Amino acid sequence: DQPIVPENRPGAAATLATGQVAEAPPDGYTVLLTVISSFSVGSVLYRDQIRWDPVRSFAHIGMINRTFYALMANRNAPFNSPREMVEHARRNPGLAYATSGVGSIPHLVMLRLARAAGVEIEELNQSTLRVAGSERTFIARDVVTEPYPRFPTDMQAQYMALMTQAEGAARITETIFENRFMHAAEMMRMGARIEIEGHTATVHGPTPLMGAHVQASDLRASASLVLAGLAAEGETVIDRVYHIDRGYEKIEDKLRAVGAEIERLR
Repeated sequence: DQPIVPENRPGAAATLATGQVAEAPPDGYTVLLTVISSFSVGSVLYRDQIRWDPVRSFAHIGMINRTFYALMANRNAPFNSPREMVEHARRNPGLAYATSGVGSIPHLVMLRLARAAGVEIEELNQSTLRVAGSERTFIARDVVTEPYPRFPTDMQAQYMALMTQAEGAARITETIFENRFMHAAEMMRMGARIEIEGHTATVHGPTPLMGAHVQASDLRASASLVLAGLAAEGETVIDRVYHIDRGYEKIEDKLRAVGAEIERLR
C-alpha cells in the first residue's frame, strides 16, 4: 500500500540518478528505472567522480524487465546486424556512429553549429573534445529546435548565450516547448539585445554583457545564465541554481578548473 512517488533525476546519461539510488539506504521499495548504460558507460566515463561500484552496489537488486536497442544505419551500409557492423568497423577504421545518451546526436549537432559560428573544437577521440579560445568574431547562425536528430531544444538556451557574443543577428525558433524563452528576459537584464516574437527570439550581437542579479527558471536556463555570467563584465548572481544540479554535477568545480571565477553561495 505504499504510495508511488516518481522522481525524475536526469543528468550524465542517468548516472546521477543511479548513484543516488546506490548510496540510498536499503528501504525495500525504492525502484530505479534506467538503462544498462548507467552502469556500463556511465561508470567508466565518470569513474573518477562516482563513489559507487556498478556491481557491488547493486548486487542485491534483481532485473525486473529487459528492453531492446535499435541499430539504425544508412540503407546502403554494408552490414545488417550489430555483429556485422563491428566486423566492418574493424576492417575499416573511422566508421562514424552515434548513440543516445552520452555522445548523443543532439549534442553532436550542437558541435557542428558551434563550429559554424566560429568556435574552435577538435575531437581528440570518442570521449574527448578540445575547445580553444579564439580572437576571431563569432558569426551569428539561425537555428530551429526540432525532434531528433535535428537541433535539440535542450541546447537552445546555451546557444542563445553564445549568440549574444556573435556578429550579426541570429533567429532562434523554438518548436518543441511553449514558454521556453524565460532565460531571454534575464539575459536582457545583463544587456543582451533580444527580441521575442511568438516562438522566435532574435539575438543581436555582439553585445557587451554586464553582471546582474538574475533568476534561473529551469535546468537549461541555469546553464545559459552561467555562460552569460562568465562572458559578462562584473559580478553575476544567479538565484534558484538548484535547477542546475539535475543535469550538471558540480558545475562550479569544473568551471573553476579551467579558470572561471565562480562559487556557490549556498
